[in-house]
Amino acid sequence: NNGGEPELSQKQKNIITGAVMSDASVTEKGSVSIYNSNKQFLEWVDKKLGFMSYGVYLNDSGENRHKRNMKSGFDVERDAEYKDIYRVGCPTHSFTRGTRELYKENGKEIHEIELNPEIIKLWYVGDGGLNWSDDKYAYPEIRAISQSMFDDELESMFDKFDLDVSVSSGSIRIYSDADKFLSLIG
Repeated sequence: NNGGEPELSQKQKNIITGAVMSDASVTEKGSVSIYNSNKQFLEWVDKKLGFMSYGVYLNDSGENRHKRNMKSGFDVERDAEYKDIYRVGCPTHSFTRGTRELYKENGKEIHEIELNPEIIKLWYVGDGGLNWSDDKYAYPEIRAISQSMFDDELESMFDKFDLDVSVSSGSIRIYSDADKFLSLIG
């Protein structure tokens, strides 16, 4: 009513930033769509974003994705599990328009973002998970392969957290500090 836009909390900004660093997309006008197969996670995102969320919706069913892939011949050799994909949409806001600036000619460039545990958590949920090494132990990994930046830039983003990270071909791996990393992101 006052002609301005509502202020975003730091938590809302962190969630949007972390999501955009992974699988979320930002339109040229600045609206954001956050995608995930984990509906419960997106319900948490929806709650935390408050007025900045349009809610959680089914974006694409696993059955439809499977049919499309079979028809097109894409990925038919693999016995994949096709999960439903859900989406949380966010309206255009000056903050979300700013996240569009991460998109460069060669892909997203995230090296100028100052990480905090909440941003890392959203990035990890979207592009990461636990990897197993010879069925002996698990280590966290974030696959940032689509980021158009060098491995040393990715590694330096974690310097302030005193984590021993290893980056190779755009994948961030935390071997010896796995417990410390998981504790950091909650």
